[in-house]
Amino acid sequence: MNNKSEYGKILKQQRLERGLKLKEVAGDIISTQTLRCFEADETSILLIVFEKLIF
Repeated sequence: MNNKSEYGKILKQQRLERGLKLKEVAGDIISTQTLRCFEADETSILLIVFEKLIF
């Protein structure tokens, strides 16, 4: 995966499969708006942030 849209799609898919809301995933790590934009391929996030979000 070398494309930010792939990461956003994966995160969104995992979030929806687990029945989680944006706020639940974003927590204190990033804003829900940033997470929403990341999932929509409108922005990128640091890899370390992505790793925190998926665990």
